Amino acid sequence: MRSVKVVILFLFILYSSQLLFANIKNSGETVLSVSQGFNKAIPDLGFQKDEPVRFEFHVIESRHETPYFISKEYGVTVEDIYKYNSDIKQFRRGATIRIPIWDVTETSPAPDVYKSGESVSNVSIIEHRIVSGETLWGIAHKYDVSEADLKVANPVLNNSFPAGAVIKIPVKTKESANNTVDVISTVSCQPLPASEYSNTIFNVALFLPLFLETNYSMNIHSDFESDMNNNVYPEIETVISDTVVEIEKNKDMFVGFYRNTEDYLQFYEGVLLAVDSMQKQGMKIRLNVYDTQENPAVAKEFLSSGEFLNTDLIIGPVFQQEQKDISAFSAMNRIFMISPLMAQTDEVLANPYFYQINPDRDYLLRETAEMVVRDFSNCNFIVFKTGNSYNTPETRMADLIREKFNGLSGGYNARFRVYDFKTNGIAGLTAMLSPDRENVIFIPSSDEGELSIGLSNLNNLADKYQITLIGTNQYPRYESIQLEYFHNLKLTYIAPYWTDYENTQTVNYIEKFKRYFYTEPNNFGRQGYDVAFYFLNALKNYGRDFRNYLPELKVDLIQGNYRFEKVSQLGGYVNRGVSVITYTRDYDVLRRKIDVFKD
Repeated sequence: MRSVKVVILFLFILYSSQLLFANIKNSGETVLSVSQGFNKAIPDLGFQKDEPVRFEFHVIESRHETPYFISKEYGVTVEDIYKYNSDIKQFRRGATIRIPIWDVTETSPAPDVYKSGESVSNVSIIEHRIVSGETLWGIAHKYDVSEADLKVANPVLNNSFPAGAVIKIPVKTKESANNTVDVISTVSCQPLPASEYSNTIFNVALFLPLFLETNYSMNIHSDFESDMNNNVYPEIETVISDTVVEIEKNKDMFVGFYRNTEDYLQFYEGVLLAVDSMQKQGMKIRLNVYDTQENPAVAKEFLSSGEFLNTDLIIGPVFQQEQKDISAFSAMNRIFMISPLMAQTDEVLANPYFYQINPDRDYLLRETAEMVVRDFSNCNFIVFKTGNSYNTPETRMADLIREKFNGLSGGYNARFRVYDFKTNGIAGLTAMLSPDRENVIFIPSSDEGELSIGLSNLNNLADKYQITLIGTNQYPRYESIQLEYFHNLKLTYIAPYWTDYENTQTVNYIEKFKRYFYTEPNNFGRQGYDVAFYFLNALKNYGRDFRNYLPELKVDLIQGNYRFEKVSQLGGYVNRGVSVITYTRDYDVLRRKIDVFKD
C-alpha cells in the first residue's frame, strides 16, 4: 500500500493537484520553482500571451538539459518550451529546440519609486513590456514600487496580466526621493487589529533540499514525458474507504524519490497547509520556495536576488553547512530566520534573529535528569549496564542523575545503584530490585540490540515489581522492540514533540493532509505545519518584530511545544518547550508539559 501511495503522491504533485495550486494562487504564493521542477505547470489563470517577437535556437548537448533546465537558463516557462517545440517528441542530446523571446522596452532607467499614498506631483512614468513568465510581484520589486501602485496606474492588471502588454511604471524623481523621511513603527503588546495587516503581504522564504532537477531526471523517462505531452494517461482515481487505486499503466512511471526528498516534500506540504489556514484568517502571504540541493553554494546564490530585502521571515535551510551565509544575511538585514530541523547549529550563537526549533540532545538529557530527581526522589534507581560504554551522552546522563541524587537535602530516601548485566546476570538484577518501592531503571545505551535484550529481561519482571523505565525520545523509533514492553515497563522520557491523535485539531489536520496529498503526514509534515503556523501567527498578531511578544503567543500546534529562550546577549533563541511522555500499563500514552522557565 505504501508504494501505491508514493506513486499517487508523486503523480498528484506532478500534474493533478488543481485544488492545491488554486489555494497557492489565492494566497499569493510563488511556486514556479517547485511546480516546474516536477514538470507541473501552474493552472491557467485566464491570461492570453502575445506571440514572441523572435526565437533563439538551442542545441541540447547533455542528457541533463531537460526542459526545466533550459527554461531556467533562458528565463521562460516549461510551458513555453513545449508549446513552441510541439514537433519534438523527445528532448534528447543533439536535438535543436526553439526558445521564444519577448523583448522588454523601457523608456528610461528606473529611478527611485513613488510609494503608495504619496503626492504624485514629482512622479514620472516609464514603460515596461511584460515578458512571458514575469509576475506582478516580480515587476513591482524590480522597480521598487508597490503592486497597488501598479494596479492604480494600470487598471487592466486587476483582471489580466498579458505577456507582451506595455504597462506604466510610476516612479518619483531623485529630488523627491531625497526629501522622504523614514517612519518608525511601533508594535503593541496586544495583537494587531485586522486593519493593520489586511493590506500587508508578508514575504516568506522557504529553503529546502528538494532536488527538483535530480528527481525530474530520475522519474521522467523520455517515453513517459512524451506520453504526458500527448495526454495518454488517465486522471488519477481517488479513494473509497481508505483504499488508493493505482493508475493502470504498462510502464514503470515512478522510480522513487532521491534520497530524503519525500520527507522534505512533506515538510513543504505542511507549510502549504499552514499558509492556507492563515490565508483563510485574512492574512496575505507570498511564499517563495528555494531548492538548495543540499549545496551551500546554491543556497548562497539565491541571496543575490533583490526580492530578499523584502523578506519578512526565512524558514530553513535544514543543514548547518547551508545556513552560514543565509544567517549572516538574516542578521545584517534583521530578518527572522527559523532553523526547523537542526538540533545543533553554531549560527544560533551569533545571530540575534535566529530561532532553533529542535532542542539539542544534551539539553534533553539534562531535562531528563531533572525530571528523574524531581519525580522519583524516593525511588530505587538502577543503572542497567549492558555493554562497555564510556563518555557517551547516556553515561553522562547517568552520572548527572547520580550527582543530583547525592545533592538532595534531608527528607529524601533515594537509592542509586549500578547493575552490570554481563557480569551479574539476571539474578543480580533481581537482588537489586525493591519489592516495596518504585524501581526506576535507566539503560545507558542507544544500541537497539542491547536495548532489546535488556528490555526483554526487564519485561519478564514487570508483573512482580513496580518498574519505571527511563528512556529517550528515540525509543519509539526502535522497530525491533515490542510496544508492549514500553507499556509494561511504564516507559517515561522527555521529548520536544508529541502528537495527540485524539485532539480534534490534529485529526482535522491529518484528514486535510490526506485529502490534498493522498498520504499520511509524517513527522516532517507535522513539523512543517507547526513551524509555519506558529511564526505566521506571530507575524499576523505582532508584526515584523515579534520576538518580545512570543511568550504571549498562544497557538495550538500539531506536535510541538514552543517556548523560546535566548542563548546569549548576542545570540538567538532555542526552543526549550519539552514534555514528559509516559506509557501506562493500560496502554495509554500521556503527555505532561514542563514549564522550563523556572524561578
